[in-house]
Amino acid sequence: MFGCGILSGELGEFLIKNKAINLHMGISPFFKGTACNFWAQYFGKSEFVGATIHYLSSELDGGPIITRIVPASANPDGFIYGMEAVLSGHKAIEQILKHPNRELDATVQDPTQSFHISKRAEFTEEVVKKFLDDGLWYDEGLQAKLDNNHLLNQMQLSKL
Repeated sequence: MFGCGILSGELGEFLIKNKAINLHMGISPFFKGTACNFWAQYFGKSEFVGATIHYLSSELDGGPIITRIVPASANPDGFIYGMEAVLSGHKAIEQILKHPNRELDATVQDPTQSFHISKRAEFTEEVVKKFLDDGLWYDEGLQAKLDNNHLLNQMQLSKL
């Protein structure tokens, strides 16, 4: 699934039961909801720009995590880095789909690690203006953040 919101009812139950996977653009459980890679940069946490592939659950971006992916480069331009995260996420999905009969290990998420859960209504013209005007899209220190973030360093992150 991609960009579909919370699924409920019979369809949601069917997909959860059949272990459907979701490509979430953001590093869960730290950022969940809408435009997570934008919000990571907005809050000065560009090291959390990436993708998470997880099983669907009844909780928002809360299913067991199969893998988390960050771009191989540490491009300080958030627009490019964000698009590299999308490409990396799609490459990871492609690898998973090549082995559809394989049982995928997954890790249950710790909801206490959540930094921000965003809603579409938060993504306003004023917020985007601040993001652009204040240069929040550019992070000269991204590589140092990636190297020194103890939460990320405890995880196995794929770099694609």
